[in-house]
Amino acid sequence: MDNKYTVGIITASDKGSKGEREDISGRRIREILPAENYEVVSYKVLPDEQEELEQELETLSHAEEIKGSLYKITQLLDGEEQGAVQLIKEALSTADSLDGIFHAGCDTGGNACGL
Repeated sequence: MDNKYTVGIITASDKGSKGEREDISGRRIREILPAENYEVVSYKVLPDEQEELEQELETLSHAEEIKGSLYKITQLLDGEEQGAVQLIKEALSTADSLDGIFHAGCDTGGNACGL
């Protein structure tokens, strides 16, 4: 697994989230992060609403879990690791919990539905 920092960029802007204003700062942050050291896993412009911002932060907090699970599955498929059933159960458990978080944002009618 590479040693990149995982980054999620969130810009809180009511006008930006509606497409009424271009998000220059978030885009610029993404551009200046060296690709060899940072992996941007998410970039979103959300309304300045606490609940939506909290949901996105919660989702992003699981990014490393997902990355780790995908790495384990890759190892499994490459034949480098034992315990296939346990690894698949762990990956599915992570996916199920993230699916619940993801759909909670959709149920509130927020913009947190798309990745």
